Amino acid sequence: MKKNASEAVKVTVGYKKKWAENVSIEIVTSEQDFDSLEVSWSQLCEASECSIFQTFEWNRTWWKYFGNSNSLHLVILKREGEMIAIFPLFRDSVEVLGHSFYTALRFLGSNVSQPQKANMLGLISYTDYLDGIIKKGEAGFAYELIVPYLAGIFPQMDEIILDVIPEQSAFWMHALPLIHKEFSRVHIIDQEPSQLIVCSSSWQDYLTRLNKNRRYKAKTALRKIHGAGSERIFQVRSPKSEDEFIKMWNQFVDLHQKKWNKLGSIGTFYERSNLQFHQDISLQFFKKGWAQIYALSPIQDENELLAMDLNYMFKGRMYGAHTVTNTDSEYYKEGPGTALFFETLLNAIEQNFTSYDFLRGSEAYKYAVSDLTFRNRTVHLKSNRRLQQLLYDLFINQEKLRRTFHRKAAGIRLRLKHSIGIIFSF
Repeated sequence: MKKNASEAVKVTVGYKKKWAENVSIEIVTSEQDFDSLEVSWSQLCEASECSIFQTFEWNRTWWKYFGNSNSLHLVILKREGEMIAIFPLFRDSVEVLGHSFYTALRFLGSNVSQPQKANMLGLISYTDYLDGIIKKGEAGFAYELIVPYLAGIFPQMDEIILDVIPEQSAFWMHALPLIHKEFSRVHIIDQEPSQLIVCSSSWQDYLTRLNKNRRYKAKTALRKIHGAGSERIFQVRSPKSEDEFIKMWNQFVDLHQKKWNKLGSIGTFYERSNLQFHQDISLQFFKKGWAQIYALSPIQDENELLAMDLNYMFKGRMYGAHTVTNTDSEYYKEGPGTALFFETLLNAIEQNFTSYDFLRGSEAYKYAVSDLTFRNRTVHLKSNRRLQQLLYDLFINQEKLRRTFHRKAAGIRLRLKHSIGIIFSF
């Protein structure tokens, strides 16, 4: 039996409130209690349809580098003592002169608009597919509990922001109708879409799905890796140990930053917090068999890196996390990036992955090879505190302008540094 929204206010830190005879909601706010959830969180992931971005490892590591003290707000739903859902949230507050004038509740991973992270210049979150982690078959019941809970604590908030929820989430069927009943100001904003390749049972089956032109490109690209005689010009390797992974990860970062700095961009790994986060989580995933790097080189010299891919693997899906191609190489005209992509996809099919996920992004090459495109949307639940919302909008807009200015200035400096380095290299 569901309690009404006002009763949800009674749920306080460290208190388990009975919603029905066998149901309780627990709020976790300390890092120590967060750490204690690792086993049960992982078990829930195995029993749910969650993505790799909803694992304990990703969320705990994100919090380590981007979280703020005293703002953690993990909502745990239990029935008869069994965990059936986790909604990993935190309080994101804006402070001026030590006083908070705006507070939002949002998912861990949505570090886009945290103004207190003044040293962060990025404008997008590197966490995809945010959502609750819900045991299979329990989505309807879980949302019947969480929506009234959110409505109950809403008076303490200026906004609740539910970022980057994919369209295949049960949220849209079960939660959204309840949200419209409980909240008067609901705004839904489209984010960048995601593209997906459905893996075939074999590489040959995959090729038969392609049109003639795309099939020719795939075969030609792979002959440059697996062909005989003069056809073979590339080799691909991947790390077999932690030391090899760390070495190749650092090479990947160097190549990635060099490419984007040359174009006047700071690159993904410019900021120390982002660099440390990605390094930490990638190594954790590698140790669990959830990450792999593929490096493509000419057959004459494996130390010359032409293209590199970093991929995550979880529950039958391969995620194309990051990729880079060396545009300065004389081999660039041979299409090393294309060759490595089809080699990675070949490995995904041979390892029986069900799909290859490009994640968010609107690049043309993704649309060209993908089978499915799906939307990601963010839901804003706004309070009637119009003045706070106006102040926040002004604050965050100037914050975005500040970050954009400093990001572009840093990009110009890096581009000049790259150009000067080329001049002095002659």
